[in-house]
Amino acid sequence: YGSFERPHYLAYFTLLLVPALVYLSPRLHSPSRFLLPLLLIPALDLILNDLTKPLIPLASLAVAASMVLLLLALDWRPRAAWLGLGLGLGAAALCLGPRAVAFFSADERRTIWSDTLHMIEQGDWRSWLLGNGLGSFPEHFPGFSAPEFAYLSLPHNHILEVLYESGGLVVVVVLAALATLAVRSVKLARRLPPPHLRGLALCNLATLVLWFLFSVFAFSVYSAYNLYPLALILGIHFLLEDQVQAGASRDAAP
Repeated sequence: YGSFERPHYLAYFTLLLVPALVYLSPRLHSPSRFLLPLLLIPALDLILNDLTKPLIPLASLAVAASMVLLLLALDWRPRAAWLGLGLGLGAAALCLGPRAVAFFSADERRTIWSDTLHMIEQGDWRSWLLGNGLGSFPEHFPGFSAPEFAYLSLPHNHILEVLYESGGLVVVVVLAALATLAVRSVKLARRLPPPHLRGLALCNLATLVLWFLFSVFAFSVYSAYNLYPLALILGIHFLLEDQVQAGASRDAAP
């Protein structure tokens, strides 16, 4: 897998490129506009055929695509959009619900999370509020985990990792910041008047959804695989925010 030892690293970065490929393909001249979507084929092939557990990346991709389609439909026919969302959620619950339950019931993450929660419960109020310090999880986890998972340096869950190492106060701050970013991204995707900027906002929103849903269960909060893509997402978001402010300044000018 190139410079990556495991396929899920490559699948993660490939998945993050999907919104950009979809955004760029109609904006290029022929033949590039037709060749670029072909890059989606190896991306999906990697997820479907090389990953032993493709449910999380496929579910992330489905959620991101559904959010973009919903935002586009809300400007066209709002009632139909909400009706379609309800029907889609119902169909997904019926078709994928049992598979998702079976997946997480058999997945090792369930045991890892249970052991991590047990470790967190042993702490006092100070550790609940302020955490046990950065890097404390791999140091303390072997004393609470099953032997086959004692080598792990992360719980494969951002919230549990931050809660144990940095405390509940930091968890609240992080979740509030991510919620604010998500809400602002939705507003940008709906309110930016130029079509190309609005398309970029939708692309960035989809990438944000993919980044969160995939990385939260796969990587450490402080890993480069998690922070570097977030930095790019934030950079594009702030660029779009500047465009909104610049447009408001032009409208207010006499």
